[in-house]
Amino acid sequence: MGAINKAALEKRLIVVLMAVLLLSLMAGPIKQWGLWRIPSHHLLPRMPAPAEAQKTLPVLANFQDAEEKQASLAAGQGDAHATNLATTPAYTAHELRDPLQSLLPSEPQAPSTPMVVSKPAPPPPPQLRLQGILWGGPRPTAIINDKVYTIGDHVQGATVTAIDHREVTLDFQGTPVSLRTAKNR
Repeated sequence: MGAINKAALEKRLIVVLMAVLLLSLMAGPIKQWGLWRIPSHHLLPRMPAPAEAQKTLPVLANFQDAEEKQASLAAGQGDAHATNLATTPAYTAHELRDPLQSLLPSEPQAPSTPMVVSKPAPPPPPQLRLQGILWGGPRPTAIINDKVYTIGDHVQGATVTAIDHREVTLDFQGTPVSLRTAKNR
């Protein structure tokens, strides 16, 4: 943006800010002089139409009855029950819906005591004895319970997953089981 455009924009901004400041400072005197006033015809209540006037007559009659009761009470006439009726408002919304109650169907409630579902205990791993590990050939092998096994073989429900130079790892129903020789324990 050029320097000339920037200077012109700054001048406009200053003029606008000065106008806002002037209006805010002059708001009080403008109201006092009557220049900032709502026309009086907007403040007057609207006269009811003839059909509406017929509807308001019972309300006016009830209002006049209440005024007469209050006047008689002020004069010392009437009993204590009439005093109570004149001073307490009547509640007439018994048949209306409670706005705080939900219109949605209620959700079924959960049982009061939580049901505990217990899994059966997993069977213990088989009794296996690692007798030796043959390491250094093309495939490592392990001697378990007097038989030779390699990676991927099954031993009494367990699968050989790894053979290391110190231990053999088996998978028994998702649980890893490690076997070591008596020398490496």
